[in-house]
Amino acid sequence: MNEIKEYLLQQHCPEDQWHLSTMMEGVLNRQIHRLPKNHVSDQEARYPTTTTGMRTFLQKFFARHYLQIQDSLFDFITSKEGINILRGGKLQILDVGSGPAVASLAITDMLCSVFDKLYCHSNFLCRGKTDITYILNDPQDICVGTGKQMLAEYISGNKSGCRYIKERILTIAKPFPNNLNQLSRIASNIGEYNIVCMSYVIIPMHEYKGIPFIAKGVNSLIPICDNENRVLITQDRFRERLIRKVAEALHVRCERSDITQKVYDQENKNHVHTYSYYRCLFHTREIEKAKNRMAG
Repeated sequence: MNEIKEYLLQQHCPEDQWHLSTMMEGVLNRQIHRLPKNHVSDQEARYPTTTTGMRTFLQKFFARHYLQIQDSLFDFITSKEGINILRGGKLQILDVGSGPAVASLAITDMLCSVFDKLYCHSNFLCRGKTDITYILNDPQDICVGTGKQMLAEYISGNKSGCRYIKERILTIAKPFPNNLNQLSRIASNIGEYNIVCMSYVIIPMHEYKGIPFIAKGVNSLIPICDNENRVLITQDRFRERLIRKVAEALHVRCERSDITQKVYDQENKNHVHTYSYYRCLFHTREIEKAKNRMAG
């Protein structure tokens, strides 16, 4: 596994600096240029509902959120558990508050590097393609539409690692966790979820109904997650108190991560930036164990 980790670090985080792959940077830039340019509010830029808002989100926030996902899931994807999931030939990714499929693209980009290394250099995996199902959950049409387009373009354009992927992209407009019946039906048909990402969604969920609402929703995922699952919640450092309260309600660990990444805006393209964000990365079994301890 160390060989795989070293290879991925060379591809995605050389000299401890995270950056977009050449393929992903191309997909991102082409999508930005397709969208109209205009001034939008900060709220619209962070949670886009229009084409101009989506362009601003892609320019300002996409790379930051994307690289946080890769930083958070790197160890799991390159672990024995992660590789065993791929060996099984199926992977189900639930992307809650997906926006333009940020987490799904970040995971796929790393998986393509894993596939390229395993198939081309060690023949470690069994032959054939891995069936990956992406469930993009976002109430905004511009988000799921852009996400589907970028995912399809990335997978069709990456002739190396993506040739080992057979993808299926499903979309759900009803916001989480009011969509649990739909999520359960999908899981019963395609298999339980291996990776659940909730990137920058706890703010709108908290504003809607508060922390107990978030905790109840995440708890409801337990029956529809695979035995070797991971749930990831990410949030910027300005909402540290909120994400720590969510972690406390779920009885899981919250940690700060410092990340150095390449900057992708036009003025600072050759610069790097170091900053902090917060994440909760856990197996749903941790929630069950905490419940049992409290009950005992």
